[in-house]
Amino acid sequence: MKETTSNNFSIALSLRAYGLSCLPVIPMSKKALIPWERYRTQKPTVCDYAKWFIDSNANIAVLCGSVSSNLVVLDFDSVGAYFLTRMDYPLLKETYTV
Repeated sequence: MKETTSNNFSIALSLRAYGLSCLPVIPMSKKALIPWERYRTQKPTVCDYAKWFIDSNANIAVLCGSVSSNLVVLDFDSVGAYFLTRMDYPLLKETYTV
């Protein structure tokens, strides 16, 4: 087993423990490696994660919405855009930010 891929399996399991759903994607891409429509409402199993991430070069994508504990992602193209939005929505500074 490649260290990187076993690491992705561990990461996927950790994200699952936080209530987030993951899918395998083509490296350096956002394109899913599997038909993923059913996972919009159904959480993948540990067996799914093992099949997708052990001995695979798949990257990890995290789904948003109810399947991932109502996760919402806001993607800003610049730090300035983030701060302008934060001025209009002050509660943003109380959320997890990366």
